[in-house]
Amino acid sequence: MANPTHYGEDSVSTAVLDGAEDAYPRNRLYVQIAIVLAVLTALEVMVHSFPGVFGGMGSPGYVAALLITMFAKFWAVGYFFMHLKWDNKVLTRLFYTGFILAVFVYVALMLMMNVFSQG
Repeated sequence: MANPTHYGEDSVSTAVLDGAEDAYPRNRLYVQIAIVLAVLTALEVMVHSFPGVFGGMGSPGYVAALLITMFAKFWAVGYFFMHLKWDNKVLTRLFYTGFILAVFVYVALMLMMNVFSQG
């Protein structure tokens, strides 16, 4: 039985990867994305620290600001750190389809629980 930690006859040659090794990013891109994520996190903290600027907690402006920064961070992590940018397009579409389906189920559940109703 082959040892999975040992590179021997069972390992895949990099020639089979169709240039994927060169297409993957270097550390510099990951550091840049981490900086962008830190800035977005700082914006989220700022929105939460000064809710009056966005109309107060629970207001549409406050919620929209938090949702926009949350979605941007989710996309960046999924697209770069989960390698969806360099992955097979079918798998990327499958991931986003599952995410969109989950959002629809979540919104449907909130509608059934009358979360959006006033009073």
